[in-house]
Amino acid sequence: GTAYWALVRSAAVRSIPTSFASSVLIGVGPLIRPDLALYSAGFLVAFVYLYLSADRARSWRGATLLLGAAAAIPVAYQIFRMGYYAALVPNTAFAKEASSSHWHQGWLYLVDFVEPYRLWLPLAAVLGYWAVSTTTLARRADWRGVALLVVPVLTGTLHTLYVARVGGDFMHGRLLLPALFALLLPLFVVDVPLNRR
Repeated sequence: GTAYWALVRSAAVRSIPTSFASSVLIGVGPLIRPDLALYSAGFLVAFVYLYLSADRARSWRGATLLLGAAAAIPVAYQIFRMGYYAALVPNTAFAKEASSSHWHQGWLYLVDFVEPYRLWLPLAAVLGYWAVSTTTLARRADWRGVALLVVPVLTGTLHTLYVARVGGDFMHGRLLLPALFALLLPLFVVDVPLNRR
């Protein structure tokens, strides 16, 4: 949520120090949970797009520096982890067999999360709002706004598919909560007019 706030804020505040701080914040997703690297990657793509589209004078060199700032802490920790644990991937990747596919079990896990609460009904309303908002911004050719609305829904959907592929988890809905939160993020964006002089 804070990473998305930084992404939305970077669309309004266009200073370079703010961009570096936002980049570092967005980049630490994999340190919280390895599968959150998907959100960091999606948000970083949108962040670079917002950075480059904010000012024609900005170059790919600056965008590369922002990506380097985002990767600095996760790469440093990865080097530490490889030296300490002698493993290329986190321990949870071994425990949960992250490379294997269990689609049937994953589908049961997804249904068990959505059905008891009838989540399909509020999600349908939110996705309807999202579709109308995204279409409206696209008609106005506000591609920066479209990027802010599309990225969390896309990453949330991809994360849901990943959780379904690995077969879910032993605890009800735990792995799907970040995806649900990401699908709701566009609803949290409130258009506040700024007095620009």
